[in-house]
Amino acid sequence: MNILSTMSSFEKSMIKTRQMEGIRVTQMISPEKYSGRKQNTKESTLKFLQKHSKAVSYLEKGMKGVEVSKLCDISLNTITKIKRKLQSELV
Repeated sequence: MNILSTMSSFEKSMIKTRQMEGIRVTQMISPEKYSGRKQNTKESTLKFLQKHSKAVSYLEKGMKGVEVSKLCDISLNTITKIKRKLQSELV
């Protein structure tokens, strides 16, 4: 059993090595691929709230985040972000 576990971990490390090598080659050929997630959105708070105006109206009516999420087909994290932005605008 110990031999199988050792072979498995070795194979996993080989797969990871080949994957990283492929990524490095791709980055050299076309740098826009595998560049990672872009940090900090450039979208203003107003534009963000306008984009999700339906969700904002439901939240202002007093509906719960889960309900709004299902009605608008928006993730719960986005609903939380909308709530945070609404709070910061009120302050």
